[in-house]
Amino acid sequence: MARISSFLALFFLLFAFTIKFKCVIAGTVFDTDNSPVKNGGNYYVLPVSEGEGGGVTIASIGLKLPLAVVQNPSQNILGLPVTISNSDGTMVIQTDGFVSIKFTNLGDSSTWIVVLDDSANMWYVAIGNAQDYLSDRIRTGSFKINYYNDGYKFVFCSDSNTSDCEDVGIYTDGYGNNRLALNGAAFAIQFQSVEKGLAAY
Repeated sequence: MARISSFLALFFLLFAFTIKFKCVIAGTVFDTDNSPVKNGGNYYVLPVSEGEGGGVTIASIGLKLPLAVVQNPSQNILGLPVTISNSDGTMVIQTDGFVSIKFTNLGDSSTWIVVLDDSANMWYVAIGNAQDYLSDRIRTGSFKINYYNDGYKFVFCSDSNTSDCEDVGIYTDGYGNNRLALNGAAFAIQFQSVEKGLAAY
């Protein structure tokens, strides 16, 4: 009887390992409940480590509209939910695949893009379109989600060279905004489903 129990325990352990291994190989992105991030699903973007601030939202940076994508400094704030989608037709989001990101409740003009800040000489993440910025201030390209530090990170790849990708990190500007920007150091993130966020409040 003990031998059968040991065999069953070993079987389930190998089964669980195989499933986990397949998920890693496939590169599926998981949320904080260890569920696959759905293509077109709605999620809060949060830092991996506690005490590292709150979720991602938008803020004014001296423009007429609050166009900069920033991290809220308070760890108690979930931020604004985003919709993550791809054009590959897959049911779930995969690492290294190109994704489109936009704030869920702010319309099509809330799609994430990368814009040049002349004063800081830095490319930062913003929302909007060509009508909101001069054409030479918008960097064409696409976002990806990659594994990073027990979580994930956003990277941005230029259209001119899809292998030329830069980490999306945090840059604190003169207004005290923690902007998402292409400044070298990656911002370690995780994804929490909107349903879980609603249940918590």
